[in-house]
Amino acid sequence: MDFLDPNIIKDARGIQTNEYLETSVADVWAAGDIANYFDIFFQTHQALGDWANAFMQGVLTGGNMTGNKNPLLSLFNYSITNLGIQISFIGNTALQEGTEAISRGDLGQKKYERFFMKNDILQGAIMINVFADRAVITELIQEKINLSEKKSSLSDMSFSLQTLI
Repeated sequence: MDFLDPNIIKDARGIQTNEYLETSVADVWAAGDIANYFDIFFQTHQALGDWANAFMQGVLTGGNMTGNKNPLLSLFNYSITNLGIQISFIGNTALQEGTEAISRGDLGQKKYERFFMKNDILQGAIMINVFADRAVITELIQEKINLSEKKSSLSDMSFSLQTLI
């Protein structure tokens, strides 16, 4: 078997898989930093390079290899805390054509959020020192909740995202 088969490696972002982390070659799977998996939330391929996602993908792939097939239902997220600042990324945080960015912050409290919307649906967010909003943001993205009626409130730091779900 040729593991450098061009059907597996489509670009420099890793080995392309489906949502089950299967490659196009029978009985060849990929997980972790090397996997460029099909993201069912955004209907595109994603490559995630951090240990938490790699661990989760490894567990899922092991189960899928045994015949208990489940898709990867994890939304991209990455968090780091350094020098007293907590930064989190959730979902698709690329400012692409058709994507609108809405920011809010409180300099005194050292808090900031930037939301990435497409067609009034939240696609992703960057958060600084606002860890409490992670669960709500994740649910808004996964459930594809239309935020057109509340979009103007997103720029107000005092607006609670919890009211959106």
